Amino acid sequence: MALAAKAFRPDLRIIGVQAERLAAYPLSLKAGTPTAIVPTARTMADGIAVAQPGAVPFAIIRDQVDRVLTVTESDLSRTVLQLLERAKMMVEPAGAASVAALLAYPEVFADDRCVVPVLSGGTLIRRCSCK
Repeated sequence: MALAAKAFRPDLRIIGVQAERLAAYPLSLKAGTPTAIVPTARTMADGIAVAQPGAVPFAIIRDQVDRVLTVTESDLSRTVLQLLERAKMMVEPAGAASVAALLAYPEVFADDRCVVPVLSGGTLIRRCSCK
């Protein structure tokens, strides 16, 4: 998504989000190379749980994503509930991570004219049997 978005609008600021319990990207970006988290933990946001980035996704995120934030399990569960109650949207925790980041870090987005959180997770894609 970052590649496509930046191809059309290079000026976009893209913020990635990972669950705090299993957030290998902040560590890897700081190290400059894909780095494994040891020991690994469990998170309710299994669709974005990455214990060690692959070389290709790491390079894309390093080059295209401006910042990676982490959200807690509490942030995720509260956001899933708020999306259901207020927006009538049932979203898995991985898909709710972008909104959880908006709620957890309002100061990060305060100067942005337009913010577009993407509500998407990987779990549904892996379970799809469509051909």
